Amino acid sequence: MTACSAISWYGLVLQVVREFLARRQQQGTVYSKVVYVGDGRGDYCPVVELQQSGLPCLVLARTQYPDGVPCALWVKLRADPPSPEGGLAGHAPGDGSAHARSLQVVGWSTAAELAQRLTEFEGRVC
Repeated sequence: MTACSAISWYGLVLQVVREFLARRQQQGTVYSKVVYVGDGRGDYCPVVELQQSGLPCLVLARTQYPDGVPCALWVKLRADPPSPEGGLAGHAPGDGSAHARSLQVVGWSTAAELAQRLTEFEGRVC
């Protein structure tokens, strides 16, 4: 059993998202990417799941809280980025800017910075 194999509410939410995307595709609407915003350790497994889906994904990971404490998602993605095949890589830390095929990780720390990052990526495919 991997760290992400336990059933969680994230799995249910991601299943709803996958079903929605499949329905929309049947109706002729195809999305070019998924944008995931997170900051906590609990956001890591959904990122792995999205990586495994093969859909290009932009992960906006908070780097630190206002008090300067590093955010767990950012720390985890730098220490153990999902592998190109999906799942956990178990290799040396990356630079935090990009990992694996179809997965791009960008840091943010304030609401204004998050809004700026979303604007920068609007209309672009990851």
